Amino acid sequence: MNFALLVLLCILIIEAVFRFNLIKNLLLIYKNLYVVFSTILNKKISDHWKEKAVPIYAFNIIIASIKIFLIIMFIVMLFLVAIRYKAGFLEFSISLPGAITALFFSIIYFGLRKKYEN
Repeated sequence: MNFALLVLLCILIIEAVFRFNLIKNLLLIYKNLYVVFSTILNKKISDHWKEKAVPIYAFNIIIASIKIFLIIMFIVMLFLVAIRYKAGFLEFSISLPGAITALFFSIIYFGLRKKYEN
């Protein structure tokens, strides 16, 4: 039962990462931080425009960070529900066989998802 629950949890986590655009939000934060730092360090841009531009990028970073936080909380809640549902699931999932199982089925599911995505 722990095995099937772990496989199901891995599938749900992968789907949550894709459906809620976790990677897109991480890249958005990276791009906005890059623009903010390059804007601040650029001597050709006046302080007036820096004061106008930086808060907009900061707001975008905050929104993306909140989205990432909510996605991670959703994944943690899935894990906590699984722990609550099945006794011994936490021990199995952090053991070597559980970690190998999670990694193996996550890679297989990710590959199949990419292959049949279109």
